[in-house]
Amino acid sequence: METSITAGYNVSRVFPWLKYLSAEQIAEFYADFFNALEQALQEKKWSILEETIESWRATAEILADPDLTTVLTQPSADDLEAWDDIEVELLYIGPHPKETD
Repeated sequence: METSITAGYNVSRVFPWLKYLSAEQIAEFYADFFNALEQALQEKKWSILEETIESWRATAEILADPDLTTVLTQPSADDLEAWDDIEVELLYIGPHPKETD
């Protein structure tokens, strides 16, 4: 997949791992990248941009290995309960009645 910015710059030279991302993920990367860039410029903290790039690079490296992707995306017996299920349970737990002697 060609990943070039309209100005003609070949982004894949800077981020060669983009080839492992889907078109939707690349769009998300760009959105995250420019949001992080804006925040980094405002706060003068380049670590914000570095963390965003590193996170996406790690995601791409996982996606580059189909076996690892399968292992990491399959549910396991140790998975925690989904938050939506927990939230529903909490809504049905009312205040505890006072114990009477």
